[in-house]
Amino acid sequence: MRLLNIKKKNKAYSVYEDREYLGLIYKSDFDKAGLDINNAEGETEVDDDCIEKIRDIVSYRAYDKGVTLLTEAERCAEDIRLKLKMKSFPDYAIEEAINLLYEYNYLNDERFAEAFVRTYMDQKSKSMIIKELGMRRVNVPSVTEIIDRVYDEEDMTEDKAIDRLMKRFEGQDMSDDKTRRRAAALLIRHGFSFEQINNRLT
Repeated sequence: MRLLNIKKKNKAYSVYEDREYLGLIYKSDFDKAGLDINNAEGETEVDDDCIEKIRDIVSYRAYDKGVTLLTEAERCAEDIRLKLKMKSFPDYAIEEAINLLYEYNYLNDERFAEAFVRTYMDQKSKSMIIKELGMRRVNVPSVTEIIDRVYDEEDMTEDKAIDRLMKRFEGQDMSDDKTRRRAAALLIRHGFSFEQINNRLT
């Protein structure tokens, strides 16, 4: 037998086995898990089957939340992990949900990378896009190939991105040192090289 500790938390119940957090369940889950709703709080002895059912309930709810998030917008696995963590899902449920989301193609790193490039190519350098995709642990064979393909499809260049950013200074005197410094700082923040900045501002 295994010992569960159940604590009421608003409309849900936090479930622990020893010190391991198994997740949140609701009144409607008690019967599915083989738990007695009349003894909803405190310690209770259960068998292995009950533990597995609780894990399945929590994992499926994490998966379902992941599907909802991905129908709202294209996201990467790291984004989903963070959002599920913020919803108090335990690590095992998050990883199970991520695996299922990949299996059913709700998560697709190449599709996310393409969407990310299309969103930011007119305001960030290629190197910054590559860096930010890396920070999100997007796993694709070649990020640069995706970037080059999307840029070709959209007839985009880094020079066009710089021109778009520089529209913020339209009508301002670029021979003024203060204005030039502000423009250079903006382009640096968006990942453009000193060479590109000098070429644009001189």
